[in-house]
Amino acid sequence: MMRLAVFLAFALASVTAFTTPFLGSSSRTLTAARRPASRQGALSMRVVDIDSPEAFDKTIESAGSSLVVVDYSTTWCGPCKVIAPKFDEFSDQYPDAVFLKVSGMH
Repeated sequence: MMRLAVFLAFALASVTAFTTPFLGSSSRTLTAARRPASRQGALSMRVVDIDSPEAFDKTIESAGSSLVVVDYSTTWCGPCKVIAPKFDEFSDQYPDAVFLKVSGMH
């Protein structure tokens, strides 16, 4: 259990270290996290499920110059399940970015 806690702490620190240059510090993130008025009350369905290489390519092409964030995960992965809600939160906080979820079976 301790190993998992250390791994998750490292994983979250890595995500923070990676995203901070793109998204800003946490204090700026909190002020930028407000939803546009047009999205108030909307459900979090901004994460696009990718089910094939063709769908991945098409979505990347259609993203244009938008930031694309990809979550590679599997259904059996414990840390992936822990990160999934945070990934959904990020998709709500950054509506101009494209969030993709690529789920593996193995």
